[in-house]
Amino acid sequence: MNLLEQMSPENVGERLRVARENAKFTQEDAAKAIDVARTTLVAVEQGQRPARMSELQKLAKAYGTSINALLRQEAIQVDLAPRFRKLIGSKDAAAADAAELMANLARAEVELENLLGVRRVQNYRGAAYLAWRCAGASRARRDGVAAQPRSGKPPGA
Repeated sequence: MNLLEQMSPENVGERLRVARENAKFTQEDAAKAIDVARTTLVAVEQGQRPARMSELQKLAKAYGTSINALLRQEAIQVDLAPRFRKLIGSKDAAAADAAELMANLARAEVELENLLGVRRVQNYRGAAYLAWRCAGASRARRDGVAAQPRSGKPPGA
């Protein structure tokens, strides 16, 4: 069983989407590179259609990377492209360069931690914690007191 068969189509599709965006390809350009319709590429990126090995080879070449870099287990796929209103439609090269550098540094750090066996601690408490904090704040506004949730410990604490 090869690496492509071990991964879910959704995971492969997400990795291909991030690689396409990092290479600054449109869906149309990427579809032309592998001789398929844009809708087919969208289906692959969404995990609705598995990617073929020949398509992966062509996409990796077009994106300036290797299949190994796209699929290896240690590969870190992050999408840190800035999505600020100020940047929508603008061609801010400095912001794009900074985002690319940040993404590369994040990938390198996580990959190094994986190789060294470092266990990461999740600092984000999730939706239950946010709902708990919001409930406390809304009660405080309603009652005119300091924002302090009434129940003792937050969920997940």
